[in-house]
Amino acid sequence: MSEADKYRAFARECMRWAQRAQISIEHRKALLDMATAWADAAVRLDHHFALIEQFDDLTRAAMKNLRAAADGDGQAVEGNGRGQAKQTDGLGRTNDLGATNDPGGMQQQSAGYDPSAK
Repeated sequence: MSEADKYRAFARECMRWAQRAQISIEHRKALLDMATAWADAAVRLDHHFALIEQFDDLTRAAMKNLRAAADGDGQAVEGNGRGQAKQTDGLGRTNDLGATNDPGGMQQQSAGYDPSAK
């Protein structure tokens, strides 16, 4: 059971206590507030791990790109975040690709790409 699942279970338990217990309105409200806090924490934790997973996917793609450039097996494209890109082959040679439609610099070109060919 994940931590987020545990938090959701705590929220359900607080809800059950609030519904079944013979307690004052103030105590019932406190239990419902606790249930809301546990449920919110579960959602935040789920969101946090989703972001980590996205970051890991981007990191794996970047590492693959770097290995291809270092091994000479392919060509890597490096973006500077401002819509400009450079193509690097495995021998360390670069071609300035100029403006791209990839402002994040995540684009990868095929090994046969020649920017000077029209």
